[in-house]
Amino acid sequence: METIKGDWLDIGLPRALNVYKRVNAHVVMPLAYEIAAHSAILDVVRVFWGLMYYCIRQSF
Repeated sequence: METIKGDWLDIGLPRALNVYKRVNAHVVMPLAYEIAAHSAILDVVRVFWGLMYYCIRQSF
């Protein structure tokens, strides 16, 4: 992250870099988008949310 921060500190962004790292990292850093949109990552997230939904439904 420090390397990315060093590379992206002064590129004329309208807001400070730490704003993008928290909510809009995919807009500023294409690597963040590629990681988040990777099919294996999405599959794991879907399974996780499916299990969470199932567990919640079973508790009622």
